Formats: sequence, C-alpha cells, structure tokens
Amino acid sequence: MKNTKILLTISLLILLFISGCTSSTTGVQDTLLNGKWVLQTINNKEVVLEKTGGEIPYLDFNVKLYLVTGSTGCNVLRGKIYVNSDEITFSEMSMTKIFCSDAEYEVPITGFLFHSEPLGYKVNNNVLTFTKKDKVVMTFKKQL
Repeated sequence: MKNTKILLTISLLILLFISGCTSSTTGVQDTLLNGKWVLQTINNKEVVLEKTGGEIPYLDFNVKLYLVTGSTGCNVLRGKIYVNSDEITFSEMSMTKIFCSDAEYEVPITGFLFHSEPLGYKVNNNVLTFTKKDKVVMTFKKQL
C-alpha cells in the first residue's frame, strides 16, 4: 500500500512537471506583439500625417486578453485577435463612424483587419510586418 502511494505521488509530480514544461498558446513571437504599433507603410506606400484624418494610425495588442484596439487615423477600432506562430486573425471588429475626408488609410486598414482571413505576421527589430499571400501589406513600428 505504501509503495502504491509513493508511486502515485511520483507519477503526479512527473505529470505536473511535464505539463509545466510544455509551451503555452502564447509563444515568444506572440508576446512581442503586445503594445502599441504605429503604421509606417500600407500597400508599399509610406504613411504621412496629412493623409491620416488627424493622427497616424496605430494598433495596440494585448495577446493575453486576445484584444486589439487602435485608430485608423480618424476612427477608433477594437476587436479580438487569435494568434499562432506566424498568422493572426482579427475578429468581432468594430469601429466608430466619424467622417474624415482626408483619412486615406482607413479603407485599406479596415479592408485587411475586418475580414476573417488570417494575415501572416512577423516581428523583427521592433517592426511588425503583415503579409497576405506572401505579399507585404502593412508595416508598423513599435512605440517604445
């Protein structure tokens, strides 16, 4: 009986140790997404303030809460994110509806974020690159 208890205890400890060593759904690359990212380019065009609607567009990620907030330059947006090692899916996206005649980037930004199709992503040297079908569609710089 005593040997059975010892064997059971050791088995439970091994099981706890092994489960603690497995990676979580949030990897190193994923946690690099956390924080505010300012739009640098969209569709290979450099972003300029005069065409934004008031402010440079940005995204702010909280991977642990599966949340993204941000701005298109004119309107505020928010939604859920689902991240794996090389793709991110935006869902349940919503946005305010303020009219800004000079918000040139709003339509392409929402075109990429408000569809359920995943985007490829990579973080390198504080630059976040989104791709669609292996083509770069947006780049963001980490705001430190």
